[in-house]
Amino acid sequence: MDRIATRLAIFCGVLCGQATAAPPDEVPHAMVPALTRATGASPNDDRQAAAVAALARAASQPGSRIDAQYRQPDATANGGPTDAEREEAARFAVWNSEEMLEARRYVLEVGKRSARSSEREAQAFLNRLSALSAEQMTTWLQRLQAQRRGIAVQRAVEDEAREAQREEALALLREQEAARQSVRQWQGRSAEWLQSRFDVERFLTQERQQGRRAEIASALDAKRLRFNPFYPTLDPMTPPPKIAGAASLPGDLPRSDPRNFIRGEEGIDFGGSGGVGFAGATAPAAAPSPAPTTAPSAAPVAVEGGASGVAEASGGE
Repeated sequence: MDRIATRLAIFCGVLCGQATAAPPDEVPHAMVPALTRATGASPNDDRQAAAVAALARAASQPGSRIDAQYRQPDATANGGPTDAEREEAARFAVWNSEEMLEARRYVLEVGKRSARSSEREAQAFLNRLSALSAEQMTTWLQRLQAQRRGIAVQRAVEDEAREAQREEALALLREQEAARQSVRQWQGRSAEWLQSRFDVERFLTQERQQGRRAEIASALDAKRLRFNPFYPTLDPMTPPPKIAGAASLPGDLPRSDPRNFIRGEEGIDFGGSGGVGFAGATAPAAAPSPAPTTAPSAAPVAVEGGASGVAEASGGE
């Protein structure tokens, strides 16, 4: 059904086009100049135009009777052709000239290609053209050639303008591409500069960190060199008075005595005769030695070993 409807639409369009087709010189923006009709010729008399066109075609064939008649002398009083014959010969010459043949092909092509005209209307136009006089044909041919030259010039100008616009658009595209390329190049350079700056900052940061680590390591090494493991206390930050107080603990004061770590005015007294004492403290009194019962028979002899040596000496006596 769709195919049938499409074909019917095309057929109706063709019929409507043929029904509404206009002569090629009467359509809007016609590319064919209008005719200047011969005197006494009716605009709608296509029969006479067709007959004249047929006569012209017959005369154009070599060896035809009409051609031979044109070549024979007219049987007049003076022996020359009449005015009508001379006019017909001039019309024949113009109609079959190279320029007119090109113009006739042009009119048929315009009628075939035009959407407002048709090939039939173009042929009818040529039939009316063939009915004109030689002078009118020549005038129409000159106007057609002038119009075609104008159309050619206009098309050339349009082509040049189109080519200029095309070149301008291409130049604009090239400029835009160059600008984008420049932007990409500068972006690449900026990225490289930022990357190099980041590398420098990272290098400097690493250098600072390494320097800080070196300082810490050197400080620790110095602490290790100054540290003495044989100190009375293992605390390297202990002040010397505290160390002295800690060193004076054995045999002097009990461990719970608060004076072991006394500070201030009652500090550790490093003076006195023998031993370590504390400022403001009294030395304990010495115990009295017992009186001897008998006089010694001999001078005492110092024997190494303390009391045991003395006992051995007394036993020997």
